[in-house]
Amino acid sequence: MLKKSYFMTLLLAAVAVTGGKAQDASELVASQFNVNKDSQYHVFIKTYSQTLLNYLQEHPRITVDFTTDNSSVVTVGGAWFKGVKEGTANMTMDIYAESSIKDYPDFNNKLESIPFTVTVQSPDVKAPLPYCTINWGELRSIAIEDMVANGGYELFTDRYVEMNPTITEDEKSTFDVYYTGDMEYPLAFTMYNDDGQLYSSDIVVANGTRLGYYEESEISDYLVSEGYELLGYDEMGLLILYNESEITQASAGFITLQGQYFRYLSFQYETEKPGTGDGIDKTYKPCPDARIDRRNGAVEINTDAYAGKGITIYDMSGRVVAKGSLHNGCNTISVPKGSPVIVKIDGCAAVKAM
Repeated sequence: MLKKSYFMTLLLAAVAVTGGKAQDASELVASQFNVNKDSQYHVFIKTYSQTLLNYLQEHPRITVDFTTDNSSVVTVGGAWFKGVKEGTANMTMDIYAESSIKDYPDFNNKLESIPFTVTVQSPDVKAPLPYCTINWGELRSIAIEDMVANGGYELFTDRYVEMNPTITEDEKSTFDVYYTGDMEYPLAFTMYNDDGQLYSSDIVVANGTRLGYYEESEISDYLVSEGYELLGYDEMGLLILYNESEITQASAGFITLQGQYFRYLSFQYETEKPGTGDGIDKTYKPCPDARIDRRNGAVEINTDAYAGKGITIYDMSGRVVAKGSLHNGCNTISVPKGSPVIVKIDGCAAVKAM
C-alpha cells in the first residue's frame, strides 16, 4: 500500500551533484543564459572539476557567489542574480569552500571560477514544465524507464550519491535523480516508499518567479489548465494545488543545491484534498539558521540560535520518529535508517534531510 506524505513545504538538505567525467574545469548547464527581467535566478553546475570532487570528499557542501561586469543590466545577491533591464552582462560563478556558517562562503578559500553570459530579454518568455511522472505506485524500475524515455533525461542517481558519500545504500533505495539539460528546470527527482513504489516526483526550478509568492503564477496557471484546483498558499507563500482525478497534490519548497536556494515543484500521492486547516495560511516561517545534516542513522543539528526550542522529526508518512529540545552546539538525534526525514524546529519552516 502506498504511503502518503503530509508535508507541503520542504527544504531538501544540501546536495552536490556532478555529471560526466571529472575534468580540469567545472561546467554549467549552459554557458549563455536568456533570462526574464525582475526574476531571481540560480544556475546548476552539471559537471564538477577534480578540484571540487576532491574538496567534496572531505566536506559536505560548496558555496557560490555571483559577480557581474554590468550591474545596470544584471544585479547579484550572493548566490543569485536578477536581470534589471534589457542587455547583456558577463558573469562569473565563484565557488568557495563553506565557512563555519552553513551555505556561507569562506572568501579566503576560493575553489574555482566559472564564466558565463546572461542576456536579459523582454517581454518575458515562458518556460514549459518538463515531463514528470505521477503514475503513483509504479515500481522504481518502471519509474526510471518512464522518466528516461518520456522526459529524455539522463539518470543521475549514481553520480549524486558519489558526491554525497554519507548516503547509505538503504537511503539510496528511496530516490532517483535525473538531469534534464534544461537551465530553467535542471533536475527532477522520483521518490519511493518502503515497498519501492513511486509516491512523489519533484522538479527543480531555477527561476522562482515562475512559481510565484502568495499569487497566481505561470506554473499555477498551467497546472489549473491541466485540471488542478488552486487551494491557496502555504506558510512560505508557495502554491498548493490538488487534482482529485489524479489523486495528486502539487506544492513547492526550497532546496539547497550547490550552495544556492533553488525552488522546486513537488507532486505527491495524496488521497485527501488538503483543507484550509492543513497548513494553508499566510504565516511566514523562516528557514532555520542551523546546519542540518543526515549522518547514517542520525540527524545532526548545529546551531547556537535555537537553544531550548523544541524539535520534531517525522518520517515521510508523517509519523513522529523523534522529539526533544535543542541545546547550543551540535545536537545528534537518532532516526531510522533509510528514507529521508523531515526536521521541524519550533517557529521555523520544515527541512527535508536526505
